[in-house]
Amino acid sequence: TVSLLQRLLDTGRVTEVGKVLLIDPSIAMVSLAEKTVRAAFPDLRIETANSRIQDVSGGIDHHFDLAISSLAFHHMPLEQKRIQLSNLKHRIDHFALFELDANSDTPERYSPDLALSVYQSFGCIIDRIFLHDARWRWPLPTWTGS
Repeated sequence: TVSLLQRLLDTGRVTEVGKVLLIDPSIAMVSLAEKTVRAAFPDLRIETANSRIQDVSGGIDHHFDLAISSLAFHHMPLEQKRIQLSNLKHRIDHFALFELDANSDTPERYSPDLALSVYQSFGCIIDRIFLHDARWRWPLPTWTGS
């Protein structure tokens, strides 16, 4: 967020950043985001909400030129996504939505479609874990202390 805002300012795409609203269900994530934004923009008005987007989308009463969302919608059923995005559409001019590239909305439980969706979402992570050579030997050596 800081990098994007700084780039928009540096290139003249925006002349000022008036306010930032940070929303996350994790207190630690909201705190870290606020600290990071505050360090880059000390005089900026920052509001925080320790909540899920679906719990606050209907109550946002400000207009925003830009919203950035990362991994906030992929877990919602399709109908909930429609409701939440409908709540936000009149409050946001431009919406950058970063989500998993998988079909999490409609696959039946235990279906091949769901297996493919999970692999599309997490396969590269799982692959990297199994490709890592930790060079451990089994059994692991024991520590005897001194």
